[in-house]
Amino acid sequence: MERIAQIATIAAGLCLGSPLGQASPTGPDTSPATTEAAVVEPGSRPVRNTRALGLSLYWENDGNFAKPNGATDRHYSSGTGMAVQWQDDTTDEMVDLLPSCDGEFDRQAPGTSFGAGVVLSLNMYTPQNISDPNPIYDDRPYAGWTYVGFIAQRANRTQIVPVFEHIELDLGAIGPTGHAGAVQRWVHNKFGYERPEGWDNQIRDEVGVDYRYQRRWRMNLLGDTSGRGAGVQFIPEAGFTLGTAHLNAGAGGMLRAGWNLPDDFGSGRMRYASDFTRSFSSARNAPGGYLFVRSAGKIVGHDSTIAGSFFRDSPVERTTEVFTAESQAGVAIQFLKYFEFSYSQTYMTREFVGQKHIDSYGALNLTAVYTW
Repeated sequence: MERIAQIATIAAGLCLGSPLGQASPTGPDTSPATTEAAVVEPGSRPVRNTRALGLSLYWENDGNFAKPNGATDRHYSSGTGMAVQWQDDTTDEMVDLLPSCDGEFDRQAPGTSFGAGVVLSLNMYTPQNISDPNPIYDDRPYAGWTYVGFIAQRANRTQIVPVFEHIELDLGAIGPTGHAGAVQRWVHNKFGYERPEGWDNQIRDEVGVDYRYQRRWRMNLLGDTSGRGAGVQFIPEAGFTLGTAHLNAGAGGMLRAGWNLPDDFGSGRMRYASDFTRSFSSARNAPGGYLFVRSAGKIVGHDSTIAGSFFRDSPVERTTEVFTAESQAGVAIQFLKYFEFSYSQTYMTREFVGQKHIDSYGALNLTAVYTW
């Protein structure tokens, strides 16, 4: 209960607003990225002059291909996801209905933009020894988390410090219904890998419902707000997950440096899809790229892929660590105006009591955007 109280306190604090969420006294940023998203006639609601549809593919794996400098093939073994995101007038109207702190995401305000989307994801977890068909009580249990997520995003780029929100509702299944075991067995058979024998001992079936919220800010450390040329930015983040599958709250930050930095709030990843609030008709879509490092920590109240279901016992269950952290480093490249590719490696602290080694994985992401 103490963990749950801590997470609830952090979640409530994120909705109180801050001095960073006030309009800049020097007036709005007049760079193309903040002025081309919509046309506003006096006395009318904003109307977009550009609509966009994006497809993002995410793949995370701890094997040799994704992480050749130290494959592990244990615990968080693999994750695959696809996100479809869009911008249009209907999306703006719907996301604008969501309450916000001090009206910071008022649709009438210059620099305010919205996005929405749907994500499909399958994540699988295994112990280190996958050849043993018997329950392994001193390692992480077999588990799968398969879900569909509904995304709403909004940003205000005219504040003293631009701010971004990601809101997501995930509906899915943990256990045999998610078919993670069947997928892993098929992949291992197809590519000649060792057959996993212990999926009969996986976490039992549970319906998962998670509400996820994350807030990011963006601070220019080098270069101007137009993003042209060399630049360095710091992007702090804070968020929480409240649900039956996961319960946690945390914070962190990304430091990125590169050329022609995009007008977004960092590269997308499996847990949080790409920022789709940016203007894809602006001059800031020039080819460019950046290197980035990111660190984050979180308080964990519950993780069904480790501790099992709230409602039924599983053959193997472990106690989650109260605090976990991760560090990520990678590169992102924007090319042909509407494409982005990124690669990163993430290192995680121990996630359950008694875990013998830290874990790591590599991630490949590709995003393509169509506008009209």
